[in-house]
Amino acid sequence: MINLFLIVSLVIVALYCVLIIAFSFLFANYKIKKHNDLSNLPIDFSIIIAARNEEKNIENCLNSINKALLNSNGNHELIVVDDNSTDSTLVKLNQFKNSKANVTIIELAKLNLSTKKEALKAAAKMAKSKWLLFTDGDCVVDADWLVSFQNQIANSSAKLVAGPVSILTENNFLNAFQQLDMFSMTGSACASIAMQKPMLCNGANLAVEKQVFDKATEDPTYSKKASGDDVFLLFYVAKNYGAEFISYLKLNAANVETVAQQNWRDLWLQRKRWVSKSTAYSSPFMALISLLVYFSSVALLFLACVSVASPEKKIYFFLAFIAKSVIDFIFLFLVADFFRKVNALIWFIPVQIVHVLYICIVPLLSINSKYVWKGRKLK
Repeated sequence: MINLFLIVSLVIVALYCVLIIAFSFLFANYKIKKHNDLSNLPIDFSIIIAARNEEKNIENCLNSINKALLNSNGNHELIVVDDNSTDSTLVKLNQFKNSKANVTIIELAKLNLSTKKEALKAAAKMAKSKWLLFTDGDCVVDADWLVSFQNQIANSSAKLVAGPVSILTENNFLNAFQQLDMFSMTGSACASIAMQKPMLCNGANLAVEKQVFDKATEDPTYSKKASGDDVFLLFYVAKNYGAEFISYLKLNAANVETVAQQNWRDLWLQRKRWVSKSTAYSSPFMALISLLVYFSSVALLFLACVSVASPEKKIYFFLAFIAKSVIDFIFLFLVADFFRKVNALIWFIPVQIVHVLYICIVPLLSINSKYVWKGRKLK
């Protein structure tokens, strides 16, 4: 029986390696179309931010967006929704509004609403532009962020454009863990969109046609979970319009950087929030990939236990671990090189070891879909 499990474990790890090789190839070869001169034909955006308790980050976010606005042609507007903040976020938003034009502040508490999804829907109702562009209150954007999205949309038939997201860099293990984990998700998002099997995107950097967003948010699936405003929107577009109308903006100037969680407890709560929405996913491809990623880590853990109990079989563990690590490193290197953050790979080996345990444990501890996020209990 042990030998059978050994064979099954090795097969699962091998399949995982094939998947990551395919993702590496797709990411490395994904190109965006050559952009034409759009100086006389700008795309207008309603830039939307849902912010809750972001007093430490919101000023940096708004200042970076203001630079992007100054660097872009078009009649853009900025809509920021305060989602019942209990700190000084709203005060800082109003201070920013008093110094800038074409900024709208919505207080969700006055509408007797809560959660990020309600905040985004409230902002979309007030939006005047054909296109909505989303980011988060703990993010900073590049000066060419808006220009990059304008060019991509004008040169494609996309109805949804997903952009890259990375972690603001700090030199410590916790930051490196999140950085490499985000590289993996970003690379997988790009690769899956390249093969027209979209399974991931990040609401911190996402553009969508307003009419598409309005229809998607009326779909009952969108509101099943408090989290998942980005992925449910992605699945809706793929199902109702086709994956060919989804594109990935693989351009460094389009990157958004977000703040890392500052301790393991906050990271755990964030990941539990992310996992909580997975039970409502409607994508068989996403489910298949998630299971393969999960069981590849379980297989490695099983092989490690077998190698301890039966040292003569340790060769199987080392072969599987080395194969997986080499393939993962290549994939992460390609993404890190795109972000110009190759130094994060210094932490690769310790992160790789911890990540195996992380993948095995987090889904099991997240079976209870209730969680606390920014002082609010959600499900």
